[in-house]
Amino acid sequence: MPTDSLALSAQVRHRSSYYPDDRETEALKIDEWNQMIDVNIRGVLHGIAAALPVMKKQGSGQVINVSSIGGHQVWPTCAVYSATKYAVIAISDGLRQENTDIRVTVISPGVTTSELAHTISHEETAGFIDRFREVAIPADAIAKAIGFAIHSAIGLVDRVLQRCGVGVGCIPA
Repeated sequence: MPTDSLALSAQVRHRSSYYPDDRETEALKIDEWNQMIDVNIRGVLHGIAAALPVMKKQGSGQVINVSSIGGHQVWPTCAVYSATKYAVIAISDGLRQENTDIRVTVISPGVTTSELAHTISHEETAGFIDRFREVAIPADAIAKAIGFAIHSAIGLVDRVLQRCGVGVGCIPA
């Protein structure tokens, strides 16, 4: 069966402090770091591994990976999450360089309405993310960006960098 496009968007976000203060003796949650690595990095790699042989055999295809602005900038308590989202960008860049017959697109949304905040076990951080989401773009904006990437002229879009926030639209790079 032909595989024209594959969009990979699964992600988990936990708090990732390195040095807990006196109030938070359990802030170093290595199991949550491992979950972010498993879902955010290994999930992308496994998706690519499933589709790439088919795309190579047919001589074409497109992989669309959803990263995050967190892959371009790090905030306190987000270092591991940001590292996983940067890994998505690096994996995509390598895939693009090694496969000239496959289109590779990265979409890096800003704050988006989703269930992502509900995966954060640290109550204070989850509350911050809920307040942060008051300026969120709707999830279907990401779906539209993916649709645009799929339906755009070949060669027109290698990467859609979407930085969204208050008063900022989506900017193709």
